[in-house]
Amino acid sequence: MRHLAGKVAVITGGGSGLGLAMAHAFAAEGMALVLADIDEEALEAAAEAVDAEVMTYVADVTSYDYMVGLAAASISRFGHVNLLCNNAGVAGFGGVLDMTLDEFRWVIDVDLMGVLHGIKAFLPHMMTHGDAHIVNTASVSGLLTQPGMSAYNAAKFGVVALSESVFYELQLLKSSVGISVLAPAWVQTRIFEADRYRPGATSPQGEIAEIVRPAMVELASNARLTADDVAVKVVEGVKANHFYIVTHKGVLPFIKHRHEDIEMLRNPSVDQGLG
Repeated sequence: MRHLAGKVAVITGGGSGLGLAMAHAFAAEGMALVLADIDEEALEAAAEAVDAEVMTYVADVTSYDYMVGLAAASISRFGHVNLLCNNAGVAGFGGVLDMTLDEFRWVIDVDLMGVLHGIKAFLPHMMTHGDAHIVNTASVSGLLTQPGMSAYNAAKFGVVALSESVFYELQLLKSSVGISVLAPAWVQTRIFEADRYRPGATSPQGEIAEIVRPAMVELASNARLTADDVAVKVVEGVKANHFYIVTHKGVLPFIKHRHEDIEMLRNPSVDQGLG
């Protein structure tokens, strides 16, 4: 989808962070926007900050009904949707034995099921006119694993697998709808603050969390790329119809190492940088 001006983009998690940065980037391309978020106050502020025609919609991506409502409202307002960014996400880390099932399920519901709900709610409409593209926000954690992030890893690996499957299915159906999976590493965002939406509003504790959390905080605080930097790469990826949008090229050797582990049937051996 090389030409974006005059088209319509729907962005979940659009009230802040990477979603808001995408909103600014696509607005600069001349797109109208539908910003969806669970945080109504953040949505209102985002709508005022973005220089574009903006519709806001309070939506919980863990609910398929909410996403169907978002699709219907977007189409009612603009007549069509050209770009869907399934971007809403939460971090969530802690040892698998320390996280409750509800905490684990919350991460899966937001990060993976939210993407699936978006695809199922919007793709049938997008296939009717073909001039459309989907961007699913995964993470480098969908290509590499880290201890203390089992729920996040499982969700993001799921997003990558789901996106690849849909890519092949669109080819089989000879559809012109494009799809990308976004896999950033550490970016200057407030994703860890999403814990305020977590059931119980607390982060998992335990020995694994105590080991991993300092490293995660350091990596996040030293992130070189901003959300705006990543949003520029998303725009480029959509225009070029790239499936994999990997924003941090420095992770590619680690991904290659992981693949070599699999090819050689050896135990996982990618350096985690924890000791």
